[in-house]
Amino acid sequence: MQFSLDNLIKELIPTQSYRTLVLALSGGLDSMVLLHALCELVKDKRIGAKIRAVHVNHRLHKDANNWEIFCVKRCAVLSVPIIVERLQQGLLKEGESNLEHKARKERYKVFESAIGQDCCILLAHHLDDQLETLFFRLNRGAGIRGLTAVPQNRELGPTKIFRPLLEISRKSLQQYAESQNLQWVEDSSNANMSYDRNFLRHEVLPKIEKRWPNYRKSWSKSLKIISDAHSILEEIAATDLSLLSVKSQNKLNLDLLLRLPRERQRNVIKYWVAKVAKKEIGWSKLQYIVNDALPFVSESNIETEIDDYRIRSFKSKLYLFRKFGRLPEGCDWDLKASKKLPLLNNGVLLAEETVGLGFSKKLVDKVQIRFRQGGETFSMSGRPRKSLKKIFQEARIEPWLRPRIPLIYCKDELICVVGIGISEKALASKAETGFILTWCFPQD
Repeated sequence: MQFSLDNLIKELIPTQSYRTLVLALSGGLDSMVLLHALCELVKDKRIGAKIRAVHVNHRLHKDANNWEIFCVKRCAVLSVPIIVERLQQGLLKEGESNLEHKARKERYKVFESAIGQDCCILLAHHLDDQLETLFFRLNRGAGIRGLTAVPQNRELGPTKIFRPLLEISRKSLQQYAESQNLQWVEDSSNANMSYDRNFLRHEVLPKIEKRWPNYRKSWSKSLKIISDAHSILEEIAATDLSLLSVKSQNKLNLDLLLRLPRERQRNVIKYWVAKVAKKEIGWSKLQYIVNDALPFVSESNIETEIDDYRIRSFKSKLYLFRKFGRLPEGCDWDLKASKKLPLLNNGVLLAEETVGLGFSKKLVDKVQIRFRQGGETFSMSGRPRKSLKKIFQEARIEPWLRPRIPLIYCKDELICVVGIGISEKALASKAETGFILTWCFPQD
């Protein structure tokens, strides 16, 4: 698609509900073209929104301050208000790993803080950016989600980001800029072949274009097909997840999961992890679960980690939960003073006062909270004394939760296992005030 004001106005249709369009202005070719074109559309009264700009000075490049000055001056000429945000010195360091990702994250923080009511952010990413990203993701072995096109729009806090130039090539943008005698800044580091993106842009893609002049058109078509396929797979995964979820979305029914073809198993697990943990599960771990673990789940448990989350199986269920912090020390609990007891890294204990239920109020000033050490025995009301291990097994308590279940002691005697039972001698009589304890421990 050739760049023109007519084509741009069509791409801006989704932004019509916003009073102000905030352009992320770097000073480079693409953002300067978009700035000029937006001003022309406002001047011609083809859009009614106000135009503002925001510039982020990353303090990485020796010319960063000059780029800032350039953006401020150009906005002054065009009567466009501009916000300039300078990142903290040393926040980003040249040569550090994942620099591009960190810089993007910081920019987006600025964008979110720069917007006001009825505002949206415009980014000037173009078709060549799309194709370069596709190439990098292919080289990384990305799945279908990773190979989808950069989205035309997405949520950003209370507003949205829009990318109206994604169908436009850099060449077309440059032609427009030259026809309008526009000025822009060039990052000298763009010529540094040690950067993968520069090598791709200056060495690889020109050779591809020489051999296949229309590669942009065909690759762009493939991106749309991949995006459509991804949308369909997401819908299938959402349907499967709704059928597999047990009470909450952090638990899946393993029996039902095993009935699905392996392709759908991978699809729904990938979707599940992204939805619950907001994480991307790698291909190797996905393969381990589906190919190596699920077929033998009746013989051994599944256990793997994804950053700060864990996936584990137990009793025909697959669990996804955040890694636990260090178990807190035992402590005293005076229920007369408070009916709520926060436990460091271990949820909260709540006490509800009642009559004829729970353990006796007579004990409340003598209660201690402890956790399992091993070898404990317990006698619940009306049942013989058993090891705590056996009681947990019979109650089908997940193994990773057993050490964390609060144990209530009185004079060094275990009188209550929260959520499990109370000893005979600790029970409140029919007319006596008692306490029912609830342990609130989120696993997702």
